Amino acid sequence: MSEQTTRLQLPFLAAGQAQKHITVNESLLRLDALVQLAALSASTATQPGSPADGDIYVLPVGKSGADWSAMADGALAYHRDGVWEEITPREGWLAHASDDDRFYVYSGAAWVELSHALGAWRIIAHSALAASLTGTTAETALASITIPAGAMGPNGILRVTTEWSYTNSANNKTLRTRLGSGLSGTVFDSIVPTTNAFQRRQCDIRNRNAENAQIGPPAAYIAGFGTSTGAPLTGTVDTSLAQTLALTGQLASAGETITLESYVVELAFGG
Repeated sequence: MSEQTTRLQLPFLAAGQAQKHITVNESLLRLDALVQLAALSASTATQPGSPADGDIYVLPVGKSGADWSAMADGALAYHRDGVWEEITPREGWLAHASDDDRFYVYSGAAWVELSHALGAWRIIAHSALAASLTGTTAETALASITIPAGAMGPNGILRVTTEWSYTNSANNKTLRTRLGSGLSGTVFDSIVPTTNAFQRRQCDIRNRNAENAQIGPPAAYIAGFGTSTGAPLTGTVDTSLAQTLALTGQLASAGETITLESYVVELAFGG
């Protein structure tokens, strides 16, 4: 007979065992760590110098430290009674990481963000706080959103929905969506309205079988369903690294105004 339970590895009491409270307390401590599993982080790579009793970390690749370096990638590092204990996860375990407020599931080989595993749409940013541009003809970022490293996967989709208002005149007002490094990022949506006062845009940026290859709608495409004489826009932004999504405006006349009224940024992971 095994000396511990199969899944949580709780130690059994032995027949005639002395000081049974030690074994029972060992099981209670392990249950305290694993039931409603909440880790401080799934990305912290450096073993902390002054951990609190009960701290738990999901160990990433590249972790370091006197105790952590000897533990397996993906193991749970559980600090109790002044020492680090390594706990081996089982396939299907769920853990919440408090530093990024995300849930992860253990695949049997690695921890995967739950939304990635499900391939589900999620909103990563939204705002209805108006941001306005006036007094300059330089292209200006009205919103900057961080797209987390690896969040799209090789076949993921980034959907950006924006609402803009602007001065109704014959002068150009340029509205852009860029991905990459702010104002130098790749343009995936660009429209130049003149004699109207409002624009609602939707732009899908798709990774095409690689984390550094994208395709998007043609420039000046009227968002929605329809036709265009333009070719799809492409990009080579490395989404395995964190990137900035910039929503920008540019005026031809500094005396006019562009306002980003609202935006929603959605993401679906694609493996």
